[in-house]
Amino acid sequence: MAAQQDNAQHGQGALNPHLAGAAESVGRDAGAGHRPGFIGDRSSQAFASAAAFENKFGDWCKQAGLEPVLCADGQVRSYRAHGLRKAACKALAHAGCTGPEIMAVGGHRSLAQVQVYIDGVEQGRMAEAAMEKLAARKRTASD
Repeated sequence: MAAQQDNAQHGQGALNPHLAGAAESVGRDAGAGHRPGFIGDRSSQAFASAAAFENKFGDWCKQAGLEPVLCADGQVRSYRAHGLRKAACKALAHAGCTGPEIMAVGGHRSLAQVQVYIDGVEQGRMAEAAMEKLAARKRTASD
C-alpha cells in the first residue's frame, strides 16, 4: 500500500491495515500547502508541531476526566500520546512479536529501543514460571 510504503521510507511505523485506506485518502485529498494529518486542531488543520499535539492531547485527557497516574518510578504523570505507542509496543511483545516486528509498527530505529518492551514481558513470564515451579514443588512436598 502506498501509505505504508511512504511510512517505511520515512522511518515511521507501519499503519494498522484498517487505517491504510484512510491514510491513502488523506494523502490524496491534501491540497497544495496542506500537511495531511489524521488529527487536527479546531480549524481542521494538522497541528503545527509534535509539542502542540502533545499539549492538546493532555487537554483532552483532562477533559475526559483521566487522572494523572503514579508510574513505576514513583513519579506522577499525566497521560501522553507517547504512552499509546508504549502500550502498543507492550501489547505486541505480549503477543509474541519479534523485535523487528515491533520496530516496524512503532517506528523505532534500533532493536535496543524495543528490547526494553521484550525484556519486560519476558521478565514477567519468567517470574510467573518460577512461582508456578515453587508452588508445584510445595504441592509435591506436602503429598
